[in-house]
Amino acid sequence: MEKTIEVRNGMDVELLREVQQAILKYPSQLRMEEWLSEAVGAERCGTAACIGGWVYTLSKPFGQDFGDSPGKAQAYADKVGAYIEGYAQERLGITWDQSQRLFYTSDWPDEFRRRWHEAAINVPFGKELFEARAKIAVERIEHFIKTKGKE
Repeated sequence: MEKTIEVRNGMDVELLREVQQAILKYPSQLRMEEWLSEAVGAERCGTAACIGGWVYTLSKPFGQDFGDSPGKAQAYADKVGAYIEGYAQERLGITWDQSQRLFYTSDWPDEFRRRWHEAAINVPFGKELFEARAKIAVERIEHFIKTKGKE
């Protein structure tokens, strides 16, 4: 039986939900500064991903199944010179403007951007910070879905 994909306004909501789940499951592997990277404190494989990097990792790009391992996705992207931002935007079915609002904290709505930066100031580096920022990112994604990418 073929899997039904939930799409709203061309946006792959189901994939965004998978990204939310991965971020909550592996909060130390969320780093919004880079698409895919090695990361101090990242559990499991020592690598992390931003929202777009998680889209790339989870969506089986070019027929590759990385499971939920940004490290494997990073190695493959480096090998083939993948343009992760463009791939993630296209895979989600969103416009360039929408991708900027989703992938870059500097373009997030004020509420989420402020909370993201305040967490770095007010929460000690480590598990607490990773979990706080994961929660903010998941809420940001949810807001993006609810506003159909307008905010």
